[in-house]
Amino acid sequence: MNPRRLPGFASFYRAHFPGFRQQHRGFAQSGITLVRASQSPHSSLIPAVSEWRITQSLSGGAPLRRQIGGRWQEGTKPAGSFSLAPPDLAIPVDVLAPYRVRVLAIDAARLHALVAAAGAPGASAIEPLVDTLMLRDKGIECLLDAFWAEAVRDDPVARLLADGMAATLAARLLRIAGFAAVQPDASALAPRRLRRALDFIEAHLADDIGLADIAEAAGLSPYHFARAFRAATGLPPYRYVTQKRIARAQRLIAQTELSLAQVAFESGFGSQAQFTTAFTRLVGTSPGRWRADRRR
Repeated sequence: MNPRRLPGFASFYRAHFPGFRQQHRGFAQSGITLVRASQSPHSSLIPAVSEWRITQSLSGGAPLRRQIGGRWQEGTKPAGSFSLAPPDLAIPVDVLAPYRVRVLAIDAARLHALVAAAGAPGASAIEPLVDTLMLRDKGIECLLDAFWAEAVRDDPVARLLADGMAATLAARLLRIAGFAAVQPDASALAPRRLRRALDFIEAHLADDIGLADIAEAAGLSPYHFARAFRAATGLPPYRYVTQKRIARAQRLIAQTELSLAQVAFESGFGSQAQFTTAFTRLVGTSPGRWRADRRR
C-alpha cells in the first residue's frame, strides 16, 4: 500500500488519546508534524500510518515496550533517547508508567527522497535503526528541539529552516545507521547468504527474532544485510518476516483446528489482536472470516 494513502500520526493521536495532555505543531508544506504529550500508563496499537516517526523520551524512568515484526523491544528510555518507527506497519506499544514524549512524524516519501539524495538505497539505509528501542544522538536531540521551536512560526523563513533541518535529520539518521556509499555490486547478497537468512527465518518464525539475529545467520552486519536483503527480495527483513508469518497462519487456519489465538502464537505474533491486525492488512479480511470462507 502506498504510505500516502494511510492516515497521519498526529490525527490518529489526537483522535485516540483525547485524555492525554498534548500539543501539536508542524510544517504542513514540508510534510512534518510534531506531537508532545504527557501519557498515563496504557497499552495501544499504533496503526500503520503514512510517516516515519522519531519518538523521543522527555522524561526518564518510564519502562515501556513495543513490538516490531513480532519481536518485543523493551526497556527504560532515558530522557533524550529516541526510537525510529517505519510507515505502513502497525506497532503494539505498552507504556508502564507516566511518560512524557515528543514525536516527530515526517512524510515517508519525503524522507526516502532525502536519504536517496545522499546516495542511499532508499529506506533500507535507515531500517536497521528500527531494531533498537533506545538510540542516542546529540545532533538529532538538538534538531528535535529546533523543529519544535520553529513550528510555532508560520512564515517562509520557518519553512525554509524546516526543509534544511529535514535534510540534516536524514543525514544524521544515515550516520548513526552506519551508512557509507558503496559501489552497486558491493551491496549484493550472495545466494548462499540469502539462503541461510531465509532458512533461519523459516526455522524461527514462532520465535522472537530481530534484524541482528537474521544478519548474524547470514554472516553480515545488520546494516549491510538490511540493504542487501531488500535488494534481493524487494522487502525489508521485518516485512518479509511478517509476510511469512501470515503465510504460516493461513496454512494453520486451513489445515488444522487450532484456535485463532493458538494460530497467532504458533505464527510468532505476540497477541491475537496484533495477529488479526496484520492478517487483515495483508490478506484483506479477518482471520475468522478467512477461515469461514475456506470452509464453505
